[in-house]
Amino acid sequence: MNFDQLIEWSRSRDTPVAVQFVKFGICGFASLATFVALASLLVFLFRDFVAPTLPPGTRALHLNILHLAAFVPANLVAYATNRTFVFTPGRHKTHNEFALFTLIAVLSYFAGLSAPEILIRAFNVPNWFASAGFVITSGIFNFVTRKLFIFAR
Repeated sequence: MNFDQLIEWSRSRDTPVAVQFVKFGICGFASLATFVALASLLVFLFRDFVAPTLPPGTRALHLNILHLAAFVPANLVAYATNRTFVFTPGRHKTHNEFALFTLIAVLSYFAGLSAPEILIRAFNVPNWFASAGFVITSGIFNFVTRKLFIFAR
């Protein structure tokens, strides 16, 4: 593998699975950065909506609403970048492809929730390790299901 081949792979969807997974990770990071930036901005703009003086249940609900608002554009970034740089579109109509992509995002979130539970209960790992397990589990679930069920190749 040489530098020219890496450049060619960065521009192509026809790459080895390992390269495709790295590109998928970069797209995921762009989506995560979008989510964190927007969620932080929303918390700043609507700080009274999530004020520490609110009852915990109310504050948690309000924060989840702001997170949902940040999820929408972050998911659009993930979809656009994955469709452009990682996977070959065309197996489904665009609106169906996007709906399936979003469904997978939601399902991967719940799949990822199982990792911290298992890692903490079985191995008593630190929180950061359990959180990494969440990210890894969600990422693998996302990649495999999107590759096999949503996109053409």
